[in-house]
Amino acid sequence: MNFRILLLLTVVFSGCSKSKSLAQCTTNSTTTINPAKYWNFNAPESWGKSKDGKGSFAAAKSVKIGKNGNNAYLSLEETDDALTVKNEKELSWNNNILVYEFRFRFNENYNPLLISLPNAGINIDYSGIQFNVSYNNATSTKGTKAKMTVDFNGTDRKSFSYYTDRQFHHFVAMANFNTHDMEVWIDGQLIEKREDIIPADATPPALSEGEVLLSVHNKASVHPTRRFLGDLDDITVYTQNVPKTLIYKHYLSVKNNEAEWDFTDNYNASCIPPDVQVSGTLNPMDFAPKNLSKENGVTEQLKTFPFPRFKPGHSLLRNALFIDLEAISEPNAGLAVSLNQPGYSTKKQNASFVQLQLAQNWNYYLSIPSIPVVDKAETYTRFCDTNTVSGKFLLNAKLNPGLPVSTTIFQKQNFAKQSQKVALTPVCGEGGYYVCEGSNPIGKRYSFSPLAPNDAFTEDGISYKNTLMKIKPFLNRPIDLFICNGEMVAGIATPPTDTDPDGSGGIMEKDSRILADYKKWTPSGYAKNWHTYDTEKRMKRYTVVFRDAFLKAPDALSANIVSPSSKFTQYQIGGDWGNYRMHYPIARQLMTPFNGTYYATENFYPFYPKYWNEFSAGSINSIGRMRKSLETTLSAGDKFYSPFIDPYAYTSPVWEETGAKTSNQINEGGYSPAQWLGLLKYLSVTGAEFYYNFYYRQCPDKGIGCREHGNEYAWMTTTPSYVQGIVSRYEDVFRNGNIMEGNHPSGNGKYPADYKYTFHAKDERILVGVRKYGSKYVISGNINPISNIVNNAPMEGVAEINLEGETLIFNVRRQGSVYIYDKSVNPAVFYQLDEWHEATHPYYWSKNFRFASALFDNAGGDISIKTEQLLTNGGTTDTRNALSYIVLPANTKAEYHFQPNLNGSSRYNVKIKARSKSGSGTLQILVDNQSKGTASINNSNWQTVTISQKITGLSLNQNHILAVMTQNTGIEIAEIILEAE
Repeated sequence: MNFRILLLLTVVFSGCSKSKSLAQCTTNSTTTINPAKYWNFNAPESWGKSKDGKGSFAAAKSVKIGKNGNNAYLSLEETDDALTVKNEKELSWNNNILVYEFRFRFNENYNPLLISLPNAGINIDYSGIQFNVSYNNATSTKGTKAKMTVDFNGTDRKSFSYYTDRQFHHFVAMANFNTHDMEVWIDGQLIEKREDIIPADATPPALSEGEVLLSVHNKASVHPTRRFLGDLDDITVYTQNVPKTLIYKHYLSVKNNEAEWDFTDNYNASCIPPDVQVSGTLNPMDFAPKNLSKENGVTEQLKTFPFPRFKPGHSLLRNALFIDLEAISEPNAGLAVSLNQPGYSTKKQNASFVQLQLAQNWNYYLSIPSIPVVDKAETYTRFCDTNTVSGKFLLNAKLNPGLPVSTTIFQKQNFAKQSQKVALTPVCGEGGYYVCEGSNPIGKRYSFSPLAPNDAFTEDGISYKNTLMKIKPFLNRPIDLFICNGEMVAGIATPPTDTDPDGSGGIMEKDSRILADYKKWTPSGYAKNWHTYDTEKRMKRYTVVFRDAFLKAPDALSANIVSPSSKFTQYQIGGDWGNYRMHYPIARQLMTPFNGTYYATENFYPFYPKYWNEFSAGSINSIGRMRKSLETTLSAGDKFYSPFIDPYAYTSPVWEETGAKTSNQINEGGYSPAQWLGLLKYLSVTGAEFYYNFYYRQCPDKGIGCREHGNEYAWMTTTPSYVQGIVSRYEDVFRNGNIMEGNHPSGNGKYPADYKYTFHAKDERILVGVRKYGSKYVISGNINPISNIVNNAPMEGVAEINLEGETLIFNVRRQGSVYIYDKSVNPAVFYQLDEWHEATHPYYWSKNFRFASALFDNAGGDISIKTEQLLTNGGTTDTRNALSYIVLPANTKAEYHFQPNLNGSSRYNVKIKARSKSGSGTLQILVDNQSKGTASINNSNWQTVTISQKITGLSLNQNHILAVMTQNTGIEIAEIILEAE
């Protein structure tokens, strides 16, 4: 499962103000619902035994009694211990009904509650509630479980955000073996019911003497990441139905902090308010408008999105497309359009526009289509004809020599693997290509042997070179970046572990020739194990001969289709974990360095929002795995990387033609633009300099790899550029600094290193990373939902971190908030780099330009940045109301570059938030060195003034320079706004 975090349950009771008091709602009923077991902790002599006097708690040094007014509760702290209650006599069930009830809350670490009760297990964590009950029937033995999961993918009680007030909450879980149903209630309300989940002939098994009645895990030595840290009270087990009225009465008891349960069922049902809505809807502002044309929707979006505002002179490497560029540019909802069909001209024009737009304005390579590793006549026909999309792409590259070119390589052997065909004769023994057991090839789809000859891979490289040579006249320039898919040599062996220092050779150990070769093999410069052997003798050897057959071929170099500066990178070369990642220190050498350093190519495919922080198996690569990969790449000396990214990998877009969801995944369907933007900002702070944008769709009824709904994917091409635009504002810290290890408690995730490189923010929805250079920090924080449903998580939150002994408090948003905290100056300054980023789909972002004054684009001369209202109290700094501004010397320009898009405005009003220390002064505005009016400052307090003239007649899609200057001293400026007309 995902990101195991302890829930901190919150009372948010809608309707409390309308509800009557307990006294007003009490009836004359004397019906009592007697529990089978009940533990409360209000008297010293009672906490060690259940109320019936049977079952005592084991000694537990981490257990103490907490007090909240008159109510005492059981408190478990962060120690290596466990709370256990054993049965002292056989316990049987009279009515085939099991009900479990308790109140609980969690400390700020949010560790999961994992509690075992008679015949049941209950787990509550960041993602939801897991409730299971054991049963017996004719086909099972004791211990078979019926399992119910309640995802926190809605609102109110079905969202993690409901549970963050650090108050006690009321929990009830029911299993009815007569009706075969299971239910979960939170704070007096049924939030989920599953019918017919228990087999019809199932019965609850009896508990024998000595079996565990109650267990709350807190023992790090047993399972260090699953121990409960928090408070429990009024733990109750029933063997009869518990009516809604008593459930609600006990909820009020929790809400009013009453000392213990009253089991008299005398609450009036008419006093129970209506249920609060726990389901939700999608936000249409997360998606492109539905009225965009299918033919031109992608281009219309790229003409509308605000540009990323790179700082002039930045040196950030370009992003690359690992994407079917034609697919997101196609008319007719992405359906393939052939050369002779109506609409083809539109397709070609749109694809050409997207290709050039991304390269010219969004810091991308000029992407050309994948050139097959196959020497076929139709390849040359397609590329040499400028009436085809491929031909048009090559012509654009030929006509724009100043824009570097990238392409993706899919080796012939890859195609053989992916189509499940065997490209090579399956010969075993001397000269054979496959891992063999005796005379039979073994492994999924056959696995290439580390002893196989090089010829097939060399031939692939030569074939690819021949194709490049034949399309050379239509490109007439070298390709700058080759992106190799590379999955053909995915690992067979697994990395070593503490218990298995040699690792596993898997099927290779079954091949006698390979086993003999491994035993006599001596590595150079690294440990000997199956993982390094597999990387060195299989992946490295085959990739190098393929790569060098075209990248270093003399005829290809002399023909200028490749050059000595051409780069070669390969998919999924990252950290050492699992059997799909090769040994990084060896594998990195397959790629070409950038600026003298290797860039790991881990993939970031977190699937659904609930997996955003997961370290999971399979294809789900989320923040947890990125951090794990960093451990390896940083230890190898590589502090920058370039991940493959996709917010919709293997999922469907959530906004279909009807505006509804596909299948039953109403809360899934990939990431919203805002959350994706926030997550990528964190990756950049950890060292991600550029990105390979992937486009791998799974559409309804068409499976994986479909080419539809291009309109819904335009935004994902621009998100990395928005992130890079922010990085360009802290490039000194990015280049010269390092990611800080952080101080998140290691006991929260599935794996001990899950939270390395993050800072505990006292809210597990918040992801915080910090990069440091000297005494200057770049801080990235965002708040994450686990569902796209509106109100599953707030759009903004407050992070509180321990930054090298200082408590730092700051605001974070879903789309990310990136700050500079510069303590190299006195007093320190704190200012935001991305305040202008919005939380909607970028199509809806404002056409106004808002410039935080501290983000001026010129060298600045004597311009200084200051921050006021940076509240410091002892070791705590609260930045939430801080205001940063510049002090503008007389006759000095503060310049701000801006570029209206093609669907933007050419007319603006100029407003400036400023003040004068002397109480008066004049500001002058210039645009492209032409005066555009003045405004008078007549106050020593902050005021917003409007420049006397409008800016008109601006060229669209062109860079312009807005300059602010004054002849006065003591002028301070906080913000400049260009308000579009």
